[in-house]
Amino acid sequence: MHPSSPKSKFLNFLPPFLYGNLRFEHYEILTISNIKRADLKVETELMNKKWFDYRIMHPLMATYYFFHLYSEAYKNFWRQNINCEQADFVKPMRKYVDFLDSTQERNTIWRLRQMVDACGMRYEFFFTSAMKHLHKMIYNGRIMPPRPSMLKNEELFEKVYADWLETCEAVTQYACSPYFNVANYSNSVVQRDYEDYLIKQIKRKRLPQYALSYCLYEKECLRIERVIAEFDLDIVQEAINEAKFI
Repeated sequence: MHPSSPKSKFLNFLPPFLYGNLRFEHYEILTISNIKRADLKVETELMNKKWFDYRIMHPLMATYYFFHLYSEAYKNFWRQNINCEQADFVKPMRKYVDFLDSTQERNTIWRLRQMVDACGMRYEFFFTSAMKHLHKMIYNGRIMPPRPSMLKNEELFEKVYADWLETCEAVTQYACSPYFNVANYSNSVVQRDYEDYLIKQIKRKRLPQYALSYCLYEKECLRIERVIAEFDLDIVQEAINEAKFI
């Protein structure tokens, strides 16, 4: 997002990617000009479902980032299964750099990103897991990386989502953006939702004091007043004591 955007300073965790720093108005114009109205209506509902880092991004910016990660996954597939020397030079869409320029792929990529958002998954996780589950596709006698339309397969999505749930159960997932740090807390809906998510995750653990201490003093992503309101004081005290060993 362009430096003039209020939240642009909280997106510095993202790697450089094509059209990742446009003005909000530019994203709006491109979106309205290229994306179907029916698909745009879904975005409001997705704001409460998508992974937290993406909730502070314009949907088109998030889709450009999504396509960037797809392109990287495409290259990795090529590197591992076809030709490692060619991998850095291949492109998912040979004729286009911008996915919006492809009438065929534009809606597919947008809707695929919406499907991932509806499940609350990180984009990186989705592509890593999806590529792991996909069988090598043979086209005209050659192994070919999967197209976006192939990644929308329902059976594949169920497997990837199961992987995501298993991963989240084993390891608490944390937002990357500094927007979710206590120092930047402004009582926004997204920040409150993130706190709710973390507290729910911590309460499910057999020894919550360790995760609580980590969130308070290592990640600095939970406010002490919220912690005191949600946990027994003895657990809070144990978390504080544990901080001495972090």
